[in-house]
Amino acid sequence: MKLCYGRILPLLAVMASRRVGMPLIPCQLFSHSLVGIKYYTKAEEGVGESWYRHSDAFPIYSTGQGSCALHVVWTLIRAVLINALCVLYKGMTFEMPDGKKDQDSETN
Repeated sequence: MKLCYGRILPLLAVMASRRVGMPLIPCQLFSHSLVGIKYYTKAEEGVGESWYRHSDAFPIYSTGQGSCALHVVWTLIRAVLINALCVLYKGMTFEMPDGKKDQDSETN
């Protein structure tokens, strides 16, 4: 399974972090630093001299390649999604072929 932690939108990461009580200043530092980062290409020959960065014309939607925080951020986002599903869907009931409902299988 290939994970794409680098595709997490920074704004979504900040919102999920604020939801669990992360102070505003570290969230702002995180999001502002991503906007100013210069990205260099690296190949077998070494690091290139040209660079690119986030702009309106070429937005970069990532929270930083190799960031140690991405696993935690994804867990926070996943918790929001699971909570939303719990609000929208009240669980399930399994029904036997004879029409009887299996009450033990009902989830809340």
